[in-house]
Amino acid sequence: MEKKYKENKVLLFFKKNIYAILMVVCLAAIVALVVYTVVSGNAADAPDEVPAANVVDAEGNTISNSDQPKQEEPPKQEATGGTAAAGDQPVATEQDFVISNPIESAEILKDYVDSALVYNATMKHWATHQGVDYKADVGTAVRAVFDGEVASINTTTMRGTEVVVKHSNGFSTTYALLGPSVPVKVGDKVSKGDVVGYVAETGYFESADAPHLHFEVRRDGKLVDPNYYFEGNDNK
Repeated sequence: MEKKYKENKVLLFFKKNIYAILMVVCLAAIVALVVYTVVSGNAADAPDEVPAANVVDAEGNTISNSDQPKQEEPPKQEATGGTAAAGDQPVATEQDFVISNPIESAEILKDYVDSALVYNATMKHWATHQGVDYKADVGTAVRAVFDGEVASINTTTMRGTEVVVKHSNGFSTTYALLGPSVPVKVGDKVSKGDVVGYVAETGYFESADAPHLHFEVRRDGKLVDPNYYFEGNDNK
């Protein structure tokens, strides 16, 4: 009688709490499914092991990637004061570039000045004068000051005809305010003292001055003081 009573009590408990029990079972099933999904997804995302690549050596033998010797990085060289960095160009000594006067015994009408302003009577303004003007009669021969090659010959309203001679070590010389007829052409080799043109009154930019040659020196494309390179200059 007592055993039957207990069984009825258990059945009564399940009947009263059947919905709660079902909810617990469902929640447990859902949690288990979520856990299984997450674990399976992580396993699928894991990268496969990459097989070692095989390499064939010079004798035709197959070597696995794991057997190949590791290459050691070369030691880094520290730059020293006496070693030039890669790409540096050797610096030419200025002792090699010694020039003569473009016009013999010519009077300097206007010297090179880059640290002060000089009045230009033609243009009516103040500016630096990065060249040397040699006073000379029209028709006076103008001579190359150093061995080189004629790089260009141009004629403009402002500078008249000008001849540019390219020299070694990045130097070039310009002879402006020449007449249109010159005895050289582009590509000609010239030696120090060869005639490259004749003084004229063809350019406007210094036409208020007496007839003269406007002479310039450039090194690596930049204007420099010609006086520094003349024969007899002891400042080098």
